[in-house]
Amino acid sequence: MRARLALVLAVAWIAGAAMAAGDGPSADLTAGQRAFDQNVALGDSLGGRPATAEQAAQAQQLFDEALAKARAAISADSRSAAAHRLTGMVLCTAYRPVVIEPGAEAQGEEPAKPAVTALLRGAAADCEEGLAELRSALRLSKSAPDYVLDYAEAMLACGDAAGAQEQATAVWDQRASLASTQSARAARLLASCAQASNLPELELIWLRQVLQLDPSDKEAGQRLAKLAGTRTGIAWMPYEAGVALASQTSKPMLVDFTATWCGWCKKLEQDVFSNKEMISLSQQFVCIRVDGDERRDLASKFGVDGYPTTLILDASGQELGRIVGYKPLTGYMASVRQGLAPG
Repeated sequence: MRARLALVLAVAWIAGAAMAAGDGPSADLTAGQRAFDQNVALGDSLGGRPATAEQAAQAQQLFDEALAKARAAISADSRSAAAHRLTGMVLCTAYRPVVIEPGAEAQGEEPAKPAVTALLRGAAADCEEGLAELRSALRLSKSAPDYVLDYAEAMLACGDAAGAQEQATAVWDQRASLASTQSARAARLLASCAQASNLPELELIWLRQVLQLDPSDKEAGQRLAKLAGTRTGIAWMPYEAGVALASQTSKPMLVDFTATWCGWCKKLEQDVFSNKEMISLSQQFVCIRVDGDERRDLASKFGVDGYPTTLILDASGQELGRIVGYKPLTGYMASVRQGLAPG
């Protein structure tokens, strides 16, 4: 997904540079962007594999060139949002060679593996400066959506998935006024944030959003297929994350109230939630699972006093339907569809 983001960033930079300079991007910005793109392509091509000495030297050379040109552009025009943006993106998201030493071995044993050189991004010292440059770019660009997404990608590369999610969500919430390419980029970033946070169900949902906006995105399609292949059931989410996603995507919610001791809940899982037809139907919803014993606040809020109980809510949280107790597959799915039917 990073390689595709790099291509989008190049487009974003050209637009930003044109705003900053009436006659188009400067020679320094053009050269710096080219070196940055080559650096990212090199790092992405390795896919986490160790770098050769030649690749490491090339990555460092491209990093140095891109940073020097970006800083020269700032020296020439300190109010160029594009120049500050490129400087920040190089510092936060370009690859640099890092020697990784083998782990500590037991005394008297030979190291199991030799040291390797990896191309990594988001070094702590670089990130501090880079994020500051990107905040300058945001101010100068008046927080244009592409610049906000640049900032989000940089935060993610620097290890702040929560901050990146907040920034990308702010852009996603404006999708009605954005180009489809910008909405797709926001969804890609949100999928990457979910991946970084080890939330595969949430990542699945965002990848589906990406492919709805950009069906040609092969990388998102491959990632979705890989995830879906390992997760054959309903993509349940925690309550707060599910409510937020429903609001963002305007999808209704299917909320399953359950408890670990509940025998009928286990039967519902076995007979209904594991069925392919129900799994297919569930994709029309943001699916939320709540342990009523752990979340008594939610059980009280929704008046749930027995398990299993399923709520069908619209994207704003208004109740559309309720299924109390166990129902076999046919009856359960009919009730769910009835909840979706216009009132």
